[in-house]
Amino acid sequence: RSTGGALGHRIALGAAGLALGASAALACPQGMETFLRCTLEGGGKRVEVCFDRSRVTYAFGRPGRAPELTLSESVATVDYEPWSGVGRAKSEAVRFVNGGYGYQVIGIMDIDYSPGGDGEIVTTERGYLQVFRAGADGRIDFIDGTPIAEMSCDEEATFFPWGGLDGRLWLDEAKQELGLCWSHKIDIGWEACR
Repeated sequence: RSTGGALGHRIALGAAGLALGASAALACPQGMETFLRCTLEGGGKRVEVCFDRSRVTYAFGRPGRAPELTLSESVATVDYEPWSGVGRAKSEAVRFVNGGYGYQVIGIMDIDYSPGGDGEIVTTERGYLQVFRAGADGRIDFIDGTPIAEMSCDEEATFFPWGGLDGRLWLDEAKQELGLCWSHKIDIGWEACR
């Protein structure tokens, strides 16, 4: 398991937008919340990470078809990196491992004031998917490794409801309900709360 490190040093490729149009059809199953969902490659692909109090799921494939790849892991063990608490860009990542490959889904919400100076807060949602291959030692390095594939979420087709807005459960809350707390120390990640 490779965790730790802020996502702020990564450059998020891609565009921003609200969940409208094509992404509306990518709803999580009933009873599950959305971590991130979006279309990729001009709507030719989709990625979706959903969760409830016990499971986190990953689905990748073509919109309107059965997913090409579906992964599931318990909330207790999923590799999830919450926002560091620094900066106006709220970036978080969920990571899954399947065989010798790792899949990192990153959601980013930029929060800023409108350029008109009227004090209105403007949010921009972005996301991307990175695929990693295990090294010779069998380990997948999500932090310092080089992805073998990287896809940006399409403009106007990204839904990243950061922080459990509108009373929704959020992934860090689901982990905390299990007695786990995030440690900002390098390479520790989630540990039993003290």
